[in-house]
Amino acid sequence: MSSEYPFTDVPTIDETVANPLKELLGDSFYELVNDFLTDFPVKFKSLLSAQDGNDVDTIFKIAHTLKSSSGSFGFIRLYKQLEHLELQARKDNLIKPDEQLTFIEQEFNKVVSETDRH
Repeated sequence: MSSEYPFTDVPTIDETVANPLKELLGDSFYELVNDFLTDFPVKFKSLLSAQDGNDVDTIFKIAHTLKSSSGSFGFIRLYKQLEHLELQARKDNLIKPDEQLTFIEQEFNKVVSETDRH
């Protein structure tokens, strides 16, 4: 794993990414974020099941989907952690997936906390 893992060198939310989308979408931005925050636990549960079953293809697909959404909303640290998992799954070379999923879940909880404050 890289020395930056679990990517504490980047902010939880990068407003320079989120703000242009907020301006473009207005209140719809918050509805989309809420949809993401509601859907994430469901997809994360599927990610855990895939990891338990060593289903690397499903891990890749779910990580890719969650990564893309995270990046769009400016949830940069979550994006980076999901990207890290996605790239390893693509190469069928998962390194400490339990640890990675723990970090992903923790970061998601930080995103929830920070979005509640905005």
